[in-house]
Amino acid sequence: MSINVKHLSSFNELYLTLKAVYLFSPLNFFQVLSYMILQAATAGIGLMLLVPLLDVIGITHNGTPGNINQLVGSIFENLNIPLSLINILILYVVIISLIATIRYQLLVSIAKLQHSYISYLRNDFYQKLLKTRWQFIVRQKLSDFNSALIGQIQTIGNVANLLLNLMSQLCLFVLMGIIMMIFSWQLSFIALLIMMLLGLTSRPLNARVYHSGKKQLNAFKRIFQLLSEQLKNLKIIKIFCNENFHANQVYQASVELEKQQIILAKINALTQWIYMVFAVVLFSLILYISLVLLEISVASSIVLIIIFSRLIPHMTAIYKTYQKLIHHVPTLQNIRILEAQFINEKESTIVNHRCYEGEEVGLQQNDDVDIKALEFNHSIELCQISWQYNENQSVIKDLSLTLNKGEMLLINGLSGSGKSTLADIFSGLLYPLQGKIKIDGCPLLVSQLALWRKKIAYVTQDVLLFHATIRENLLWGCNTTISENKISSVLHLAAATFVEHLPQGLDTVIGDNGGLLSGGERQRLALARALLHEPELLILDEITSHLDNKNTEQVISTIKQLVGKFTIVLISHEQKVMRSMVNVASIKINL
Repeated sequence: MSINVKHLSSFNELYLTLKAVYLFSPLNFFQVLSYMILQAATAGIGLMLLVPLLDVIGITHNGTPGNINQLVGSIFENLNIPLSLINILILYVVIISLIATIRYQLLVSIAKLQHSYISYLRNDFYQKLLKTRWQFIVRQKLSDFNSALIGQIQTIGNVANLLLNLMSQLCLFVLMGIIMMIFSWQLSFIALLIMMLLGLTSRPLNARVYHSGKKQLNAFKRIFQLLSEQLKNLKIIKIFCNENFHANQVYQASVELEKQQIILAKINALTQWIYMVFAVVLFSLILYISLVLLEISVASSIVLIIIFSRLIPHMTAIYKTYQKLIHHVPTLQNIRILEAQFINEKESTIVNHRCYEGEEVGLQQNDDVDIKALEFNHSIELCQISWQYNENQSVIKDLSLTLNKGEMLLINGLSGSGKSTLADIFSGLLYPLQGKIKIDGCPLLVSQLALWRKKIAYVTQDVLLFHATIRENLLWGCNTTISENKISSVLHLAAATFVEHLPQGLDTVIGDNGGLLSGGERQRLALARALLHEPELLILDEITSHLDNKNTEQVISTIKQLVGKFTIVLISHEQKVMRSMVNVASIKINL
């Protein structure tokens, strides 16, 4: 489902990001801002001290703004300190040390704010992803979510850092501009006008930076997609001797990523070149105007030169930082679009209409809805349910059945006939487009799907195991303490007693996705994990499809022992499984 997200300018995207940083932690934001103001103020005092310093060492200050000397003199007089060279130098050292200390605190505060914001963003983004509808998730590239969570969220954190540093640079720039105006408003006006014109000439470069950022984002997402797919299929790649082909795909994506980084570096270098040339021209112009045309004193001219020599690097740094920010704007836009989609597709905010007991009911749900407690004591009913992935392809149409508690439902059908879709409907991952689901005669509402899923265990043909111990894999998802006796009982119930014969038993590490176990052992371990949750409904989806005959027979034997103890939905296309279970299952349907 597409969602229309308003396109914002680069400036607005950056403003929204800065606002989000402020809203995340106003106290820390104002702390950083306070350090910035203090840094600018102390830097300004340090520059102002240059005037009496030049006066003390014998450089005339005729034409220098007298109020500066008077102010510094009165401060020294009130403190009963002689206005001498040594005292001014000591004060100057103290002020510079203070500037360095404030700068240190500023950088640490920015780093703390940045990384705490990254942590918050990643957690918030992942929470929103987890709460979206399954039918939305399966239509997306999972590598895009991976790219967003790992790389793009980190980029947004870097953007927050750059924005805070930009604010710091602007504070210093404005302060130096004010001091420059105290000495000569005419020169300050000329310098400001030239800087504004220079900024306008940079706009075409900014457009190139933005488009380069879009290409870099796409290349970054492409690399994540390739690596995600290839790392999951390394065995197949090696079997077909396709190492060079797939390595070349990653290389080409990396070249594109490198290309965009070089483009940004070139534009940054070009910007610095322009500003360096401009600085020399403006420096010569200001020096000529101040000494010849305006006849400003040597002392004031020296101070103006020092201020200007600091002003130009700050201005260059501001433009360089801004260009880096523009380069990251496509990432900001991409995350904003994804989050808007997550909110639009949130399970608890689905707006739909269903016909219950002949009455049209609006199902606009939210977190404040009073969810009735689900009880499954008698039966699950599917009442004329239908599902389709597009308008021209109905996967399930007008299906009705009743599954009583403790019974087994056997679902048979060819690949693509809708078996797994029906399993997803039973599990609450999908909600029927037409018809209704009843639990003990009560309609299952959209707002109750998450609650219903807590009562279900789902074992698929593609077993999810982690590179961890058997114990850690079994306890995955368990929120309560599980005793050794209970673990042992479910292992026996799932015919997974092979664990007891391993040298390290439950503490055996099973490798990535259980690669150190056989296919049958992985399936039985997954079944044991499902049983450990004591599900009220156990869904087994094609769990024998990857097994040989011996392991298939062992799994079938295990399932037969579970009949009556659990309510089971068994899905398979294999005739051997169907023949073995036909006398055990209470209901059998063909799709």
